[in-house]
Amino acid sequence: MNLLDYGYNNIRMNVLKKKGEVVQELNLEKATSEKVKIVLKNDLGVVEMLDNSSHKYTYQVDVKNLKLPLNSGDSVGKILVKEDGKVISKGTLTVNKKVEALSYTKLFFNSLSSIFSGNI
Repeated sequence: MNLLDYGYNNIRMNVLKKKGEVVQELNLEKATSEKVKIVLKNDLGVVEMLDNSSHKYTYQVDVKNLKLPLNSGDSVGKILVKEDGKVISKGTLTVNKKVEALSYTKLFFNSLSSIFSGNI
């Protein structure tokens, strides 16, 4: 019983980022949405000792080469939590909404509207 008491009294789970929290925003070309938000698939946390509260964490976001279509819940990369250069936790990244590739007709009409509006 002493080991369990020690664990409950001295160790805690620290949630650093919540599920659905925006980590990054990317611009997409030839997609139904120009921007997509990269969010956490699950909560991201670390196990810490209660008496040592001066942790300095850094985050490294690695997003894969995105290929359309993208669905909410699909894994699009990972996030690493580092302390003193060591990876202590990692999480999965996803997109916040479904993104489809534009059809050829939609691309054609977008190009025409850009030409006539002078945006090219």
